[in-house]
Amino acid sequence: MKERRTMLNLTLKQIAEALHITEATAQRYECGEIKNIPYEKIVMLAEILQCSPPYLLGWEYLKDLPPEVERILNYYNQLNEDGKKEAEKQLDNLTLIPKYTETDK
Repeated sequence: MKERRTMLNLTLKQIAEALHITEATAQRYECGEIKNIPYEKIVMLAEILQCSPPYLLGWEYLKDLPPEVERILNYYNQLNEDGKKEAEKQLDNLTLIPKYTETDK
């Protein structure tokens, strides 16, 4: 959580305000003192930190991705549901155009 928060130049106070919790509670989330974070808060926190809930829970790792993939995921996470559907449609269309696809795949 701290890594993503600092990467996005967010303060604990900003996180706390967005989650409607105290700054002390946000700090306890971040240091792992609170283990049972409510599901709704995890989902909200993932949106704020532009990552997935599984990433926050340590089940997947964005840092293993190339920087350009992480950047694209960050853009994608900023979209609403309609925007995400449109982005997926556009990517599907691009994969059908030979000049935009890898030839060895």
